[in-house]
Amino acid sequence: MTGPLEFILGFPIRGSGKTKAIALDRDAMELLGIKEGDVVYVGKRELFGIPIRPEVALRAFPLPPEDTGKRFARLTEDVTDFEYGDCVLVYSK
Repeated sequence: MTGPLEFILGFPIRGSGKTKAIALDRDAMELLGIKEGDVVYVGKRELFGIPIRPEVALRAFPLPPEDTGKRFARLTEDVTDFEYGDCVLVYSK
């Protein structure tokens, strides 16, 4: 397991049937020591050591193959704490 990984948020995933979830690259999931369905914590980058927004607990699932290796993550459309293009930190506890 490693420390937080940084991602840029892509467009939300629509119609996946999942809620309160984040899609991550399989390699990133392996680095975080998680598997599909495990909970990860997502937060915006810190500014001078102060978190910009509180962390949010989300379930992880793999990105579609066409999105793999691009250093971005995608949220389900019901997660409104972050926006397209946000730089976020993802970690597991």
